[in-house]
Amino acid sequence: MVEQRLSMNFPLARSEDTEQQQKAALQSFYRVAGNSCALLTDSIATSCAITHVSTNVNVTNRGSHGLQLMLSGDIRMQVTFKPSISGGSNMPSVQKP
Repeated sequence: MVEQRLSMNFPLARSEDTEQQQKAALQSFYRVAGNSCALLTDSIATSCAITHVSTNVNVTNRGSHGLQLMLSGDIRMQVTFKPSISGGSNMPSVQKP
């Protein structure tokens, strides 16, 4: 199991639809989440499946700096590690007495 926590901040334009900006931010988050398994299989895993995604969205007013959308979330992935990572093929075998 691999867990990943992401946090992203997006300035919100007052002149644009807040709902559309939130939708774009969530799409960005889900793209990153979707690519997480690809990154793992490119490096340390032979297989990966996303088993859980949660998100939290908050909008704060930063006064003269405007509105900011803060998006955070967790991604859980079930992975099978490559033998060199999990110790499968590089570990010495143990003989029973």
